[in-house]
Amino acid sequence: MIHKKGKTFFIVLCILSCTLFFFVGCHKHSFESAWAYDSTYHWHKASCNHSEEYKDRNQHNYVNGKCSVCGFEKMFSITAEGELSILRSDNGEVIIPSSVDGITVRTIAGRDESCVLTNVVIPDSVTTIGEGAFAYCYNLASVNIPDSVVSIGASAFDSCRSLTSIVIPNSVTTIGKGAFASCAGLTSIVIPDSVIVIEREAFYNCNNMTSVDLGNSLTTIGDYAFSYCESLTSVIIPDSVTTLGEYAFKKCTNLKSVVIGNSVTSLEYEVFCRCVSLTDVVIGNSVTTIGDSAFLRCESLANIEIPDSVTTIGSYAFDWCYKLAEVFIPRSATNIGYKAFMFQTEVYWKE
Repeated sequence: MIHKKGKTFFIVLCILSCTLFFFVGCHKHSFESAWAYDSTYHWHKASCNHSEEYKDRNQHNYVNGKCSVCGFEKMFSITAEGELSILRSDNGEVIIPSSVDGITVRTIAGRDESCVLTNVVIPDSVTTIGEGAFAYCYNLASVNIPDSVVSIGASAFDSCRSLTSIVIPNSVTTIGKGAFASCAGLTSIVIPDSVIVIEREAFYNCNNMTSVDLGNSLTTIGDYAFSYCESLTSVIIPDSVTTLGEYAFKKCTNLKSVVIGNSVTSLEYEVFCRCVSLTDVVIGNSVTTIGDSAFLRCESLANIEIPDSVTTIGSYAFDWCYKLAEVFIPRSATNIGYKAFMFQTEVYWKE
C-alpha cells in the first residue's frame, strides 16, 4: 500500500515527465534558408538551438565548376592522371590536398587566369610542377616545393616578381626552360646536388639576383640560363658541368669573378659577352674552344690566362676588351679568328 504523500509525489513526477516528453518530442526544428557547404557537400543548418541538426545534405552537383544547387565553386580540377589545376583561391592562399575526388595529385598543371595567388602549399604527392603552372602570378610571394618533386617545368614560375626566395629541394633533377625567368624579387638561388640540367633561360633576367650556388651533379647550363642577371657578382661553375650554353651569362653587368670547371670543353658564342665588370677569369684545363664573341666587350678584363688545352679562339672572342694590354696564347691554338683581340692588345706565344 502506497503512502499518501508518496503517492502524491509519484503522480506529480509522472505529470512532469509526460509534459517534458510532449514538449521535447513535439519540438519542430527550424533551418536556415541559405546553404552551408564544404568542399564535398551542401546542407541547411538548424537555426534553432539544436545546432547539430541539418537537412538536405547532398554532394555538390557541378556544372562548369560551380554547384548548381548551392553555388559553391570548385577550387581544383583534376584529370584521371592526377594533373591538377587551381580554379580559385581563398584570398590568394591555396593549400593543395594530396588527393582530389579520390585521385592522387601528381602534377601541378596550371591555374585559371583569373585566380590571384599569394601563398601556395604543395603536397608531397606531387612529382612535377608543370609548364606554366604559376607563370605570371605577379603577387605570389611564398611557395613550398616538397622533396617529392623531380621536375620543375618550362616557365613554371615565369615573372613571379613578388617571389623573394625559393628553396629547390634535393630531389629536383631538371629545371625547365624559363622556369624562373624574370623573377625580379629573387636575390639568391642554391641549386642542389640533385640537379643535372638547367635548361635555357631558366633564370633569365633575374636582375636582382646577387648570388648563385651551383650543385656538384650539374652537367648542363643551357643557353641564356643566367643572362641579364645584372646583379650577379660571381659564379663558380663546378667540374661536373660539361656543357655551358650560348649567352649563358651574357650581360651580367656586375659579374666580377668567374671560375670555369675542368670538364667544360667549349666556351660558346657570347657566353660572357658584355660582362663589363668582369676582372677575374679562371678557364678550366679541358677547354679547347673559346667561341666567337665569348668575352666581347668585357671592358674591365685586364688579365686572362688561356690554358694549353685551347686550340681555337673565335672571331671577336676578346674584342673591345679595352684593358687587356697583353695576352699569352699556347702554341696549340692554331685557329685564331678575325679580330679575336683588339688591335692594341699585344699577343704573344707561350714559351
